[in-house]
Amino acid sequence: MADSAETADLADPGSAADVRNGDNVDIHNGGARDIDANTVSITQGGARDIDATTVTINQGGAARIRADEMNVSQGGVGFARADHLTLQEGGTAFAVIADNATLDPETSVFLLIAGSTKGDVRPVMDWRAAAAFGAGFAFVLGLLRRARR
Repeated sequence: MADSAETADLADPGSAADVRNGDNVDIHNGGARDIDANTVSITQGGARDIDATTVTINQGGAARIRADEMNVSQGGVGFARADHLTLQEGGTAFAVIADNATLDPETSVFLLIAGSTKGDVRPVMDWRAAAAFGAGFAFVLGLLRRARR
């Protein structure tokens, strides 16, 4: 685990450290497990869990992100919560909750819950579809329970 109030540079592809209380974290061709920092930049690398003010991912990925500002270019994110999200140049995300989301035409999001959106926003499942799916799933589950009795 790296504790740093300054800058952590993770460039070793074999390393996967935790970074706590970091100011700037730069990952190039490497990885990290958990990151808690002000600014995180990932280029051709990845992280499991990021909690930061600003996150920039270029040709990399992260499993879970909590950030004020998040920019993903040619990379991917599993689950994210951001005030301002920008996906561009082939960026992808599975599930995102954002106050403001901007998506370029080449990007894709499976589930998007956003206060406002800009760009080519075509999630596979928006909040209405998710609610309908949940209601349908609950209905089918109720029928199956009745059938078992």
